[in-house]
Amino acid sequence: ERLAFIRGHLPMVTRITLHITSSGGDIYPAFAAYDYLKAYPLPVDGVVMGYVASAAAMILLQACTVRKAYPSARLLIHEARRTGFIYNERTTDAEDDIKELRLVQDHSLAVMAERMHRPPEEVKKLLERRELWLGAEEALALGLIDEIIR
Repeated sequence: ERLAFIRGHLPMVTRITLHITSSGGDIYPAFAAYDYLKAYPLPVDGVVMGYVASAAAMILLQACTVRKAYPSARLLIHEARRTGFIYNERTTDAEDDIKELRLVQDHSLAVMAERMHRPPEEVKKLLERRELWLGAEEALALGLIDEIIR
């Protein structure tokens, strides 16, 4: 809503800076934020303050034109995962869930590989760990961020 307000009411704004501190959350709202920010007519810089994890790291990685972090920042990336567990779930439901999870994972891998300038196989190998926590220097070396703010 705020970005829409800026676009409509403040035409002199030429760049947006998105400061992010977040534990992440559901990937689907992250994809929605990604689509919106990519379609937004202004460049959007992302700045990690504290930490970004999970879906929040995906927004930073995927949607931001320039990705920055402070020296003490931490980033967490991991494979797509299913949240929750439904008892008495039918086999066909579980199969559908796994199919959807694989689609989410494939989409995430493709975008991450492109933004990190790395082969998808290399990114997939990084994500095979349960959780990969990175400091700003490590994130910069891997291509998750473009700059450390000093």
